[in-house]
Amino acid sequence: LTVESKTYKTDETKKITATLKSKSDRPIYGAKVILTSNGRTYAATTDNNGDAIFTIDINKTGGYTAVSTFNDSRFFAATNTTSKIYII
Repeated sequence: LTVESKTYKTDETKKITATLKSKSDRPIYGAKVILTSNGRTYAATTDNNGDAIFTIDINKTGGYTAVSTFNDSRFFAATNTTSKIYII
């Protein structure tokens, strides 16, 4: 599970992409990924490229920590990662 840290302006749409791949670097599609930041929780399902796209609602300037989580399934182990969101 990978998520890049991103910087946004206060007035722009804030989309974060979490990419979920197997150990053999193949995309995992149809998986639920959770992103938590600034006291809010967002959920998205991965597409054919393994991308889960979140539109987040943070408009106050500052730096925020985002924790993205994939809970285990029958075939893949649970994983999480931390990234930063900067609002300028």
